[in-house]
Formats: sequence, C-alpha cells, structure tokens
Amino acid sequence: LGQAAGHTPRDHGFDRFLGIPFSTDMGSSAWQLSDALPLPLLANESIAEQPADIGALTATYLSFSREFVLSAARRAQPWFLFVSFHQPHVPLAPSPRFCNRSAAGSYGDTLLEMDEAIGELGRIVSEAGAARSTLTLFASDNGPWVEMAPAAGSAGPLRGGKFTTYEGGTCRAPCRPAA
Repeated sequence: LGQAAGHTPRDHGFDRFLGIPFSTDMGSSAWQLSDALPLPLLANESIAEQPADIGALTATYLSFSREFVLSAARRAQPWFLFVSFHQPHVPLAPSPRFCNRSAAGSYGDTLLEMDEAIGELGRIVSEAGAARSTLTLFASDNGPWVEMAPAAGSAGPLRGGKFTTYEGGTCRAPCRPAA
C-alpha cells in the first residue's frame, strides 16, 4: 500500500482512509528537516495537511476512529477499523500533553501516549456498544531501531531489533491465539 494510483488503501478494499502514505522518517517535517517532500496527511486520496503535524497525529487518528466507529454503530453495520499509529517510530514526536512525562525521555513519552490512545480506542468501542462483539488485535512490524538508540527504544535482554530476525526484532510474537 502507498500513495501511488492503484496502491492506495481504498484501491484495496478500505472504504475510507486517513493517514500518512509512508513512514514518518521518509518525508520532511518540522521534526526532521530534509530534502524530501513534506510528509502529507491524506484523507482518502486528497492531501488534508502538508506537512503533517506528527505531534498531533495520534489525536487526529483517535478523532477519525471515534467518528468511524460511532457512525457504523448508528447504522448497525459491521465494521473493520485498522489503526496504524506512527509512534513510536522515529522521529519521535509525542503530543505536548505527553512531553517530559516519563523518565525514559521522548521514547517513554510516546509509549505513554500510545498506552492512553489504545485505552481510548477501547472506550470508543464500548461507547458504540460493540465491546462484546469486537475482536481487537495488536501487532508491530519490528523491534527497536538499535542504531537509533536510545531514541528508538530497547529490546531489553533480547537480541537484535529492527531489520533482524532475532527475538528482539521482527520475529517475536507475545502470544499465539488458541486454535
């Protein structure tokens, strides 16, 4: 998936899309100036904001999620919501409310923000009356970016990180669903 014609989320079955078309480290932003094009926030295939305010993306995604879930509940329609938060990917940009709240620096601040955001998603589902009929899955595509440490987290006692197949990288699964 991406922003090229034929490869957008809506080209692959999603009714609506709000997000950035690639990783936050691939575009220029206020947090990471580069020669790359400014990072866009897309609403479907239109640019809603450019450069995207990555410090506000979590709140933006939660607002979109609330409207999406409550709208589907009012119509009594089944729904599928895929939320792909940009955090804790570098460059780290916790919202101002979470800055300097953890002893683990910006990385810890982003984890606090993600924890609250995931809790809010659960409250939204409950508010929609769908808690007992909703399956929630959590996934991550990789471990910490070791070369960017400490800004990109730590795998603790585990070996490796992003770009590796060690247990601290892409192959670790915290659980396995029962058959």
